[in-house]
Amino acid sequence: MSSIIPDVRVLENLLEQLRKESPEHGLVLDAFAPLLLQRENLLHEHALKRKPKAAAEYPLLPRREAPLCAKVSAQAALALLDAIVAGLPANSDAAKSIMAQLHKAPGAVRRLCKAFLSGDSTALETYAAKHQLSAELLKFLIVQTSQFMLARSVNALPEILEKHTSNLCPYCGSRPDLSIIHGSGGERRLLCSQCGRHWRYTRTACVFCGVDTPENLRQYYVEGNKEDRAVLCATCNHYILETDIRKRDIAIQASRPLGMVLGHLDALVQEEDAIPVSVEPEDAFFSPPAIARVQ
Repeated sequence: MSSIIPDVRVLENLLEQLRKESPEHGLVLDAFAPLLLQRENLLHEHALKRKPKAAAEYPLLPRREAPLCAKVSAQAALALLDAIVAGLPANSDAAKSIMAQLHKAPGAVRRLCKAFLSGDSTALETYAAKHQLSAELLKFLIVQTSQFMLARSVNALPEILEKHTSNLCPYCGSRPDLSIIHGSGGERRLLCSQCGRHWRYTRTACVFCGVDTPENLRQYYVEGNKEDRAVLCATCNHYILETDIRKRDIAIQASRPLGMVLGHLDALVQEEDAIPVSVEPEDAFFSPPAIARVQ
């Protein structure tokens, strides 16, 4: 399990390194570091001792079928809410109302997580309106809690060693949101936007449409830093953020914080009206809520 869940101290060291390297991203790092670290602490604390039943084909554990323990999901939601407020203190008043409601009805967390993983946004909106809660903050919390619960189950599955030809996560079936180049041969790994696991994928192919032809992929980067880039497909106009970690002493599973300092590349490539690979076109509920955006 330790090879899948990164050590929190490793993440703390990387975050500190990023603050020194990219002081212009300090606000983003300060806002979301508490949430990232709390999530990893929870994954260690609540790691499954038994492997969940996996499907005979990919994805091994579709997100809509992820087991959700009511007790663990409620505990995780409260802990994650504290972390959200630590990084985004402007939400403290709204958080108090949500926390009070979840203490009264902890079973609601499991139901709302189930709705999120099934792509149903109406349940959350209805719940927020009924109890006069901030819909944006509640959505952000449920997204984070659902992703934690999904990761908790998926982390118990064995690693897939062979190259995966699909652009969807072989573990949970979600889309990736970060591409990692690593190893002496420059192997490519995709990180899942929902469960956080990673898998091998062809470096020269588009992560969305799969087209693998010369000069199809275009790279957008800031002058002087080619290691961090946005990779845009000329065929389908979808892109993914990518970082080359070969110059860093870092394991793939600990590379998630690197995505926190690549937001400027989103802005750069979106001037071309490009679409992030991670967007679920059939399910707008998977897009990030406004509360998660730091200007």
